[in-house]
This record gives sequence, structure tokens and C-alpha cells, in this order.
Amino acid sequence: MQSKQLFYIALLSLTIAGAWGVLQISKQADDSRQTQSVGQASQRAGEAHSRNFESSSNPYIKRNNHVSPSDNDAQFHFDSILALINNGQAVAASKAINERYSSLSSRQLELLKSALLSLALRSNNNDTVQAKQVLLATSKAFDELTVWKHLGDAAVSDNDWNTAYTAYLRASELENNPIDLDHLLLKLVAGSGHLRSSFEANNDLLSVKNLYQNLNDLHPNFQRFQYELAISHLKLGETESAKRLLQPLIYDLELGEVSKQALAQINSRAGRSLSEQRREPEPSEAITKNTNIRSSDILVPLISVGSSFIVDSTIERQSARLLLDTGASITSLSSQLIERLKLKPTGQSIRLSTANGVTNARIYRVKQLQLGSLVLRDMLVAEINLSNNRSFQGLLGTDALNQLQPQYSYLIDNQESALIFRKR
Repeated sequence: MQSKQLFYIALLSLTIAGAWGVLQISKQADDSRQTQSVGQASQRAGEAHSRNFESSSNPYIKRNNHVSPSDNDAQFHFDSILALINNGQAVAASKAINERYSSLSSRQLELLKSALLSLALRSNNNDTVQAKQVLLATSKAFDELTVWKHLGDAAVSDNDWNTAYTAYLRASELENNPIDLDHLLLKLVAGSGHLRSSFEANNDLLSVKNLYQNLNDLHPNFQRFQYELAISHLKLGETESAKRLLQPLIYDLELGEVSKQALAQINSRAGRSLSEQRREPEPSEAITKNTNIRSSDILVPLISVGSSFIVDSTIERQSARLLLDTGASITSLSSQLIERLKLKPTGQSIRLSTANGVTNARIYRVKQLQLGSLVLRDMLVAEINLSNNRSFQGLLGTDALNQLQPQYSYLIDNQESALIFRKR
């Protein structure tokens, strides 16, 4: 009996040992299959990453538009564009930003914009033309206020008034701060003035009217553009349109006097025209209505402002309004106008008596100053401080008037509102 029990115990032990062995073999097989599966999955992931890297290595390669780019794709494009900017390739970077705009985060876009502006700032220290080109590329990628302001300033430094006007115009549309908008409008006054001079030099008065019509439509509450639009109508002979625009301006503190004067000239011309229609002149009346004026006289129109006169001039081929001051021994220009004209100082200075007392004024040289059809050359002018809201940018002194001697003398005709230069 005892031997039979020992037999069953030994048999049970062998059965348990066999089962345990089978379990171990099965476990090893499962581990092997799992390891093989993980290896195959890693291989497939590696191959997918490789294909993804190859397609992303060129930021301009066309991708499947139906597949949303992953975060890794966006980061790779961001790094690629940033590398272009760091290499000074602003145009290529702008193109890449436009192509990848939707795949980049707002944070990445902001960083790219800052990088482009930094590139423009670095370029401006050495080359204003390159800085303008960088900002032009930036404006194509980011239609934002800061970009347009920087572009306008760079264009002014490059004397590119077309680009400056376009940039400041767009910035004025985006600006919401009233104080900053006023500064932009003053820059638009300068930019549009340069364009006006260019159009007038080509006798393109219609483009002048269109220029100020656009500005007045965009900023109807800025009276300066309304006044310039009225004057452009007047030069085209569209007196009724000019009158409608000028009439509300007679109460404006800055433009009231010049608007009244323009309206008076319109009414005076209308009266003379009516008189001429009533009676044809006799052959003996081949002289002007004012018998003090001779046929050989050169008349420069004057704008009456209270008891003073303003004359439109062209300095270094740019328009400027000067207050006629026969008590000034030297012609003086405002600091702002001198900066706009980029005049160079002579290193000399002069003591001037102004409303604020006696001051030392720096002397600058002007190559050309034009009054009507008369051109004055190689003049010395002094620098004075004038507030930006004045209707003139300098003082026309007796030095300019006397420069034409001994060929011409000059006189002021209040009846004709003209500065008359007469041959001796």
C-alpha cells in the first residue's frame, strides 16, 4: 500500500513539472512574437518619419491639402523660414510664410514678423534701400500697422514717395489711436505733397484731383485734404465744386483765411468774366485791367492771410509754402522742411531775432528755389522752429527777392494779390 502511494505521488510530480515546462515554452514564444511585432512597428514608424522628413526638407514642396500638418511639420517649417530670415532672404521668407500661413501658430507667426522687422532694422543701419526691400517683403506677409509704419519711414529715407504714400495710407486705415492717427495724417500731407508736385510738373492736374479725392474720401474729417481737393478743382476750372468744399472751411482756425481768399478769387474771376461777356475790349485795351502791370512783368500769385501773404514755391524740386517777410534779411526754413529736403549744413550760423527772442540759427545751402517761372540758385537759408500746424513752412526774405537784381525789381500788388517782378 505504501509503495502504491509513492507511485501516485511521483506521477503527480511529473505531471506538474511537464505542465510548467509547457507554460515556459509558450511564454517564450509569446515574448518572441511580441518582440518581433514591436521591431516591425518601430521599423514602419522609422520609414514613415523618413518619408515625412524628405517631403519637409523643401519648404516650398506641395503637400496633400487634405492632410492636416502635424506639430512637427509646423515646427520644421517655422525653423526653415527663420533660417531664411537669418540668411537675409526676406523675399523667400515672405513667400514661404504665405504658403505655410495656415500651418503656423499665432506665436510662430509673431516670432517670424519680429525677426523680419529686426532684419529691416539691421539693414537700415547700413543700407536704407535694403531695409525698404525687407519691409516690402514683410508687408506682403503681414498686413499690420507696425509693418506699414516702418515701411513708410524707410521709404521716406530712400526718397521713394510713392511707396511712402502707399504705406502711410494703409497705416492710417489700420490706426485706431487718435493721436497716432494725427501723426500719420501729417506724414500723408508730406507724402501727398511730393506726389502733387510730381503730377503738376507733368501738368497732370487730373491725377492731383484724384489723389486728394481719395484722401478726402478716406479721412473726411481732416480739413487739409478737403482744402487741397478744392484747390485741385479750382485749377481744373471746376469752380462750383471748389466753392462747395471751401465754404465749410472758412471757419477753420488753420485754413479759414486761405479758404476765404480762394473764395474771394473765385468770385472776383466770376465778376470779371461777366463783365467781359457784356463788353468786348477795344483794340487799344491790350493792357491788363491793372494799369500798374506791364506785359513784360512776371507775376507770382500771393495768398492773403490776414495782413500777411503766403507764396507757393518749389525748393529742390519739392513744394513749400513760405510767408513773405520783407523785414527778414535772410530766407528761413522750418526744421521739418529742412529735414524733408535733406539739406546739408554749411557749418555757419547766424543770430536771428524771433518772437521768442534772439537765437543762433544754423545756415544751410539751397541749390534751387523757384518762384513762379523765376529760379533762384545757390541760396543760403537759416533754420527756424515753426509749429507743425502752421500754413507755411518758412519765411521768404529780401535776400531772395534781391538776388534777381539788377535784372528785376519787385513790388507787391494788393489788388492783384501778386508779387510782381519787373525788368529794369
